[in-house]
Amino acid sequence: MVKKRIISGALLVVVALVLIQTGGVVLLAAGTVIGCIAYRELLTACSAAGDGKYSRALEYAGYLMIILWHVIIYFKINARSALVWLAVSLMLFLIIYVLTFPSFRDTQVMSSFFCLLYGPFLLSFVSLTRGAQMGDVTVWLIFISASVCDVGAYAVGVLLGKHKMAPVLSPKKTVEGAVGGVVAAAAGGLLYALWVVFRGSADQSVLYVFPIFCALCSVFSMVGDLAASAIKRDHIIKDYGNLIPGHGGVMDRFDSVLFTAPLTWMLTIYINGGTK
Repeated sequence: MVKKRIISGALLVVVALVLIQTGGVVLLAAGTVIGCIAYRELLTACSAAGDGKYSRALEYAGYLMIILWHVIIYFKINARSALVWLAVSLMLFLIIYVLTFPSFRDTQVMSSFFCLLYGPFLLSFVSLTRGAQMGDVTVWLIFISASVCDVGAYAVGVLLGKHKMAPVLSPKKTVEGAVGGVVAAAAGGLLYALWVVFRGSADQSVLYVFPIFCALCSVFSMVGDLAASAIKRDHIIKDYGNLIPGHGGVMDRFDSVLFTAPLTWMLTIYINGGTK
C-alpha cells in the first residue's frame, strides 16, 4: 500500500507540474474533468441521487454548470459573471426539483448545490490563479501551502506529536504536527520566493510576502482537510473514491487545496492592484 501510494503520488506530481506549467486550455480542460469527478464523489458521499428515471438529473445539471463555469473562465468574462453563474446554478437545481417532483428531497437539492460549490467551484481557482497576471508565479503557492504543510505536519507529528488536535475528526493529527506544518509551509514559501527573485520573476518584496502567506494558507489547508474528513465521518465512509491508488479519490487528495486555491487567487489579484 505504501509503495502504491508513493508511486501514484509521484505520478500526480508530474502530471500537476505539466498541467500547471502548460496552463491555458489544457489546464482548463483538466480542471473541468477533475471538477466533474469531485462533484460526482461528493454527490455519492452525500447520497444526493434521486429516485426513478430522473435520479441523475441533478448530477447532469451539475456537470453542465461545471463546464459552463470553465468556459466563462476561458473567455475571461468579468467577475460579476460568477454571481450570475451561482444564481443560474441554484435556479436550475430548483427547476429540476419542481419538474421532477417527488424524485428529489429538498435536502438532496441543497446538497447538490453545496457539492457544486465545495468541490468544482473552489478547485477552479487553480485555473483562475494560473490565468491571472503573475499567475504563473503565484499558482505554485497553492500547492506549497498545502503539500509542504502536509509533509511537515506528518514528519513533526510522528517525531514529536503528543497533543491531539482534532481527536474525533482525525485522531492522528496533533498540535505539534500542525505547528510543524505551518513552519514547513513558511520555509517552503521562503525558498520559493528566493528562487523567484533569483530568476527575476518578481521583486524582493516576495521574500516576506510569500512565507507569511504560505504560513497563513497552511492553517486554512488544515481546516480544509478536516472539513473533508468531517463530511466523511458524517456519512460513515473511509474515502471519497478509489481513483488514485493509495490516496482515494480526487476529494481525498485535493481537500486542502480547496481552501488554499481561492486565497492564492485573492493574493494574486491584490498583487495586480485589485483588478482581474
